[in-house]
Amino acid sequence: MQTAHLSNRYNLRAGKLTVNENQMDLGIIAAVVMLIVWAVVTFSGDAPGYVHLLLTIGFFVLFWRIIVKKDPIPPKKQ
Repeated sequence: MQTAHLSNRYNLRAGKLTVNENQMDLGIIAAVVMLIVWAVVTFSGDAPGYVHLLLTIGFFVLFWRIIVKKDPIPPKKQ
């Protein structure tokens, strides 16, 4: 595997992967924000029923993004 050395002691892979391969995607961030909003609204008083959709959708998106992120991308056939 080839690497290119950068001045700040970071290695840049010269291949399919990007510089920061552990970057958190927008789906996980959105899921965590939904769960935090749900928790604040629920524990601060009476929460209407639609607020609990944040819990359901937040967990769904979180699990979905974690599972999808673990799946390898199949190589493209030419």
